[in-house]
Amino acid sequence: MNGKEHVASVISTGGGGTVFEQHVGASFLALLLAKASLPIFSDSIPTQVHFQVSRLGWKLDDLLIEGEDEQGDTHKLGIQIKRKFSISATDEDCIKTIGAAWKDFRNVPLFNPGQDALLLITYLGTDRLLGDFGSLLNQARASSTAEDFEARRLGVGTLNSRSKADYETIKKII
Repeated sequence: MNGKEHVASVISTGGGGTVFEQHVGASFLALLLAKASLPIFSDSIPTQVHFQVSRLGWKLDDLLIEGEDEQGDTHKLGIQIKRKFSISATDEDCIKTIGAAWKDFRNVPLFNPGQDALLLITYLGTDRLLGDFGSLLNQARASSTAEDFEARRLGVGTLNSRSKADYETIKKII
């Protein structure tokens, strides 16, 4: 051996992404069994956990968690699980994931933006993903209208240049 041969990583050959997805699924099953609060909807408890949900019409196809709050309102969490994720208009995984999320968001029979949420769960979040992209998502969630979000996005001091670039990337993808 000359030391230049490519050796596959233990993660890629050992199913690291699949194992992580199974662990996330197991965590949601534990919430179901314990009747614990759902992420995002802390006043709701899970009632059903579905795996590999493209068969149900979802584009984000890893998990669907259904929950119910004290008033009897149902909430859905459409979830995509990724071992790693980058925001990039040239990254095929990013394009596919963001495109799938947008299709689910716009699918009125499946998704109610006032009651449901879409989640991207990653193994390890980078500063880029959790910081810059996270700031963009936080501003979107905090906005009461599209106009409010636009003012926040274009305002001074609310988002850094990388967060603003992430917006343009997402806009290009969808």
